[in-house]
Amino acid sequence: MHNEPFFKRSPCELQSLRDKPIAEFFEQKSCPGCDDLHRLVFRQSATLEQLQRFHVLRLDRWSDEPVVTPQGEKTTARQWAEQLNIAYLPAAVLFDAGKEAIRIEALLKSFHVQSVLDYVASGAYRSQPSLQRFIRERADHLREQGITVDLWN
Repeated sequence: MHNEPFFKRSPCELQSLRDKPIAEFFEQKSCPGCDDLHRLVFRQSATLEQLQRFHVLRLDRWSDEPVVTPQGEKTTARQWAEQLNIAYLPAAVLFDAGKEAIRIEALLKSFHVQSVLDYVASGAYRSQPSLQRFIRERADHLREQGITVDLWN
């Protein structure tokens, strides 16, 4: 599995992380989508800027690594992934104030990852229930600033 300098180190005790949201990435070995996440998405400066707004962790979806969830439950990565019904990898589950705000699974394109991170970190998910509307408005705002928005990268 890939390692990144922004991943918090184990053990994962998420209940104590309350000063900013949590981005929990679930991955596995031999995962082309996980490889793309690291090779493409995590190499973009716009992604790294958004990730700074989070505590960022990564778990092997199939491991028995101990975890303390945002709710304070002691479990393993495998058991927690099953409780969360993680079916596709890679997956990112975003928590704010100890509660799941949103998740993304499987094919993760850069702009969408950045937008979902912004959706949670900005708190917009509390007042804008439509992620698609948020993404459209965010894209329009970036274009107005002269920033190219590439939905397929």
